[in-house]
Amino acid sequence: MPANGPNNANAYHHRGAIYAARGDHSKALDDFVKVIEIDPKNFHGFQALGELMMAEHDFDRAIVAYSEVIGILPDDVDAYYQRGNAHRYRKEPAAAIDDFTKAIRLYPQSALAYGNRGLVYLEQGKEADAKKDFDQCFKLSNRLREGFEFQAEVIRLNRDPGSAEANHFFEAGLMQAEVEDDARAIANFTRAIELNPKHSAAYTSRAFSKTRKKDYEGAIQDYTKAIELNPGHSVLYVSRGSAFLSLHNVDAAMGDAEKAIAADPRNSEAYVFRAGVYFARHQDDLAATDYAKAIEVNPYDDDAFGNLGSIFLSAGEVEKAAFARDLGGSNGSLRTYATLENFNVWGLHADNQEATVRAKLHYSTAVGPLDDVRDIKVRNDGSGTWKVVWPTSKVPKLAPQVIPVNYLRWDVINRGAEDDWGVQNVDSPQVRIVSMNALQRPDRVVILGEIVNEDTVPAYVNVNAALLGPDGNPVAQETSFDKISHILLPKQVSPFRIDFPAIRLPDVDSVRLQPSSSLVAASADPVIGIESQKLNPVPDSSLTGELVNQSGQAVNVAHVLGTFYDNSGQILWVADQYPSAALLPQTPSLFSIPIPADIANKVKNYRVVVSTYSSDRLR
Repeated sequence: MPANGPNNANAYHHRGAIYAARGDHSKALDDFVKVIEIDPKNFHGFQALGELMMAEHDFDRAIVAYSEVIGILPDDVDAYYQRGNAHRYRKEPAAAIDDFTKAIRLYPQSALAYGNRGLVYLEQGKEADAKKDFDQCFKLSNRLREGFEFQAEVIRLNRDPGSAEANHFFEAGLMQAEVEDDARAIANFTRAIELNPKHSAAYTSRAFSKTRKKDYEGAIQDYTKAIELNPGHSVLYVSRGSAFLSLHNVDAAMGDAEKAIAADPRNSEAYVFRAGVYFARHQDDLAATDYAKAIEVNPYDDDAFGNLGSIFLSAGEVEKAAFARDLGGSNGSLRTYATLENFNVWGLHADNQEATVRAKLHYSTAVGPLDDVRDIKVRNDGSGTWKVVWPTSKVPKLAPQVIPVNYLRWDVINRGAEDDWGVQNVDSPQVRIVSMNALQRPDRVVILGEIVNEDTVPAYVNVNAALLGPDGNPVAQETSFDKISHILLPKQVSPFRIDFPAIRLPDVDSVRLQPSSSLVAASADPVIGIESQKLNPVPDSSLTGELVNQSGQAVNVAHVLGTFYDNSGQILWVADQYPSAALLPQTPSLFSIPIPADIANKVKNYRVVVSTYSSDRLR
């Protein structure tokens, strides 16, 4: 059977995504439509179609696509948010506000939903409502401030009928600036200013383009004019100050930093900028204080964390620097690509000599949430000064050594970059599902199983599942997504888990599983050893152990999958964990896979598999 058969919805979806990434929207559209024809309940297909239509500015079809996603997944936050944007671009404010509001109810931390709802309120002239939403947006993510304040300024300018011609040139300049055609952008911004000398957004945009062309004097002049028109705009002072700093005018840059903070004391970017000016003055202690203040104002400011670590390192405070780097991630680990969403801190113990506080940090990542708990000690040095004992992970330094590599590797030769893999008539590897179990959990039905690669070549595998009702029609359809080890070498076995939220097992008559496979290049290297495994009982029911990277290269991201069995060998549960740190060569790294309490007492055996990702290769 061909690797990507004519009825394989996943194959069309993956190929469509590749076409979209290449900019071939026509072919991508054909493939996404084919996904939906094959499987009318495939929300991935509608989601991809919606994204494509938004990129094409076909907002009517985008609304239809996202409405289909919502029909399949009524709690999909992104679908409401994107449909809200489409309604906004279609000048349908009531529908846009309704969708943004639903997104906020489902996910109150959605800064983008607040910001875009604020823009809709502003377009309606509801300044008070817009201000509330912008304030909440900037509280959740101060990084969005500059973009939304700029858009708000443009909306206010567009209300002036006399600015129509100026706005035409301004918008043309924005499009040219977006592709870094700064010479033409500056010409159009200049024309907009000639037609409307109070067009502050045109001054700001022209200053930005001049900065890219290293015309810092010209940029300062434009930022100054924009400040005259918007004297309370904190970000403008930061931008002008940056231009002063590029000219080595440190005193003028410090003056703008002070003005930025005075204009908005909650703008973490202003503290980060002033810290940079202090650093340029070699006043590292004051710079560190400002980076700490930026983190206090906005715990999600990655620049503040990273720069604070650099200052500690240059000051010889290695443990502080290591702690800051540890929080931000290193070696291309999962935490490197994560965003700190929120944190909580509370006291555990305190006396006259020592105190302990616990910090729980909640990150969002591409593979789901990541939580990290740190206990931090503070000690009295005897003079009344309390100092932090920075907790860090001690990584042993290994002696230089040679790690021989003699593992099997499979390479794949295709006919050329322009050929579609699916039309090369390559047989897909033979894979088979060897076990399956259906469970009713409190809020969902869960399908557990194992799949084996019976072929002599590596396979990229996935499992699609449909729950069928008494009439034989699908009740729900889902995929294993990341609850599976996708790359299987010959004869390897992977567990899989497929979740069906809000479904009850009594409503299901049967289950239809459809494994899919494609031929891929793969290698048996790196080998990850799994050591010191231990089942922990309730209340902390989990499987813990150590991963040891036995190769000579760092593994950026590891995916640990655990399969748990009862005394008859039936699968009770499948769970996973993505360790937040990279796996360094020959260095043990802890893992912990949670097990539901009601299942933990029934577990009699288990098996752990690890798949890995390195920045220069996929395993």
